[in-house]
Amino acid sequence: MRLRIVFQVLAAAVLFGAALAAYLPQNTVGGWADDRAAAARALIWGERSFEAASVVVVALDEASVNDPRLAATPRALMSPIWAEIALKALDHGAEAVALDFIIAFDGIDLVVDGETPLRRYDTPFLRMLAKEGRAGRLIIGRSQRLLPGRRFSAAARERGVAFVDIDADPDGVVRRVRARFTTEAGEVAATLSGAILGAEAAVETRITPPAPLTMLPAVNVADLLACDDEAALRSLFAGRAVLVGGALPGEDRFRAPDRYLTESGRTPPTPCARTEMDVRGPGGDIPGVWLHAAAVDAARSGWALQPAPQWAVAAVAAVAAAVAGLTALTLAPSAAGAIALGIGLVGFGGAAAAQEAGMLFPAARAGFAALVGFTAGWTGRLLFLDRRARALRSSFGRYVAPELVERILAQERLPELDGEQRDVAVMFADLSGFTALSERVDGKTLTATVNKYLSIIAREVEASGGYVDKFIGDAVMAIWNAPVDLPDFERAAARAAISIRDQVEAAAEADAARGLPNFKIKVGLNSGRAIVGNVGDENRLNYTAVGDTVNIAARMEGLPSAFLTPVVMGAACADAIREEFAILEVASIQVKGRKEPVGVYAPYGATARPYFDRYEAALAAYRARDFASAADGWRALASEAWEGAALSGAMAGFADLTAAEALPDDWNGAVVMTTK
Repeated sequence: MRLRIVFQVLAAAVLFGAALAAYLPQNTVGGWADDRAAAARALIWGERSFEAASVVVVALDEASVNDPRLAATPRALMSPIWAEIALKALDHGAEAVALDFIIAFDGIDLVVDGETPLRRYDTPFLRMLAKEGRAGRLIIGRSQRLLPGRRFSAAARERGVAFVDIDADPDGVVRRVRARFTTEAGEVAATLSGAILGAEAAVETRITPPAPLTMLPAVNVADLLACDDEAALRSLFAGRAVLVGGALPGEDRFRAPDRYLTESGRTPPTPCARTEMDVRGPGGDIPGVWLHAAAVDAARSGWALQPAPQWAVAAVAAVAAAVAGLTALTLAPSAAGAIALGIGLVGFGGAAAAQEAGMLFPAARAGFAALVGFTAGWTGRLLFLDRRARALRSSFGRYVAPELVERILAQERLPELDGEQRDVAVMFADLSGFTALSERVDGKTLTATVNKYLSIIAREVEASGGYVDKFIGDAVMAIWNAPVDLPDFERAAARAAISIRDQVEAAAEADAARGLPNFKIKVGLNSGRAIVGNVGDENRLNYTAVGDTVNIAARMEGLPSAFLTPVVMGAACADAIREEFAILEVASIQVKGRKEPVGVYAPYGATARPYFDRYEAALAAYRARDFASAADGWRALASEAWEGAALSGAMAGFADLTAAEALPDDWNGAVVMTTK
């Protein structure tokens, strides 16, 4: 009787485990296992060559935006460039050209003194879009919430506009690309890959790469514009779909399922390409345009895998659960555990072999089912053979930055993770010289150097009671007074900014003396009211701050390059440390979206104080529109040996530029410049 009950419990657990393993949606562990299986498949059977791929990527990378032809052209005004690229591609045999970005700016909307100087600026592209867009051969991007400029949408019609949106799995990796999206208003439209594939597009294309996706044929914008070799252009484009998109650091990047394949971020040589592109980011991410291209090529070139039938997945899961459960019930725990582990490894190897055969079999399902069966068998053993009751407990929690766990637990009031208004100080610190250094050192050295300097910043933030909100490439965003209360947080943040400046400068000086690569620092700090809480979607949340205070801090981070002083901060933070440091009012700037200018301040040592009166006199002359006197005063200060000499030289330059401007009558004295 007892044995029958044991096997009844075991059978029920096996059936439950098989069903769960067969129909459970893709989860983080399953995705990781599938990616590892793809890497194992490539290791055993070799990587696939993309030389004959049905797509080619045209990338706007750093080399392109710095190219003399493009350097002076804002990205919002590049429609003639896109027209030239599309014309080259289509004239040399391309099947279609898709732009993986949204052309939201329409030159006709720019009105200056009642005139529209850019009215005809977009005409060449609009004409091409009207002709080729309606035929589905030239496709521009849109998103769920952002549409192209009205003339672009009208010219392209329905066939020439497609979604650029990409969905990620719960672990943040993009393994599937949809052919269509449905907006909140119920509008259904194709994605870039769906528009290119047309009727042959499946509901979604599963990306299980047989080689690093960065090995897809690619050329950057600058090289393509410079290429006039007819044979090379036809070899590059004939019979292919062309996807044009950004490949700049930190923009439109995603984790891809090729992350465990042979490490490669460099594109292979292609016709018209003068230089290789290194498109993989430090974290292994790749630009989104490569994922759109991969979806098209997977469908057309035949490496898109067919999902295994559910009955086959269920059968394998049932066998795995039964074997693991039976061994757990009858054998010693160590032996039963080894067998369950073996089942998981066999299932993983079988999944890799299935991929080589063109079928996607979930690599983690056999192991998961074996775990369920083992757990059921061992539970039955404990319950019925050893006569001891056991309970399994699981807990779900929310996570904040590890360094704040103890402080959050210690305070009486828990943080409002759903969002609250708080007074905070926000800092953006950026390592200056990243691009130049990346051209001189290898990726491993660059990553190690960046991490070294970012750790200095993070250490000083944490020591001051703040917390690192996020790392943004070679920059850091930090917050003080959230998620927990921090007395005198503006003073703590300002002192941390100065300490970061000093620590980074000391490290850079020591590295330079040893001939090692190094960085300078740019810090922007602002304080005020902000909304703090969890921001994101239901799958990926980030506890952060948003609002005007954050926007101004982000813009301030770009000011050190213009003013030639490493740290700038807002008035409240500057006032908080005025008794400890020499605080100089640098200037005031006009920030987009605000009527009143924002004061910018810089901390200096005590030796700089004797020069402050002369600097402030020059600033007063500037605000009084006496630009010649202001420039003369600042140039005199720039010629002397003190900490603010470089700043004074920069201000003299601003005075000269402002003098040449046609200022409005209500000019508020702000420095004439553009903040990023």
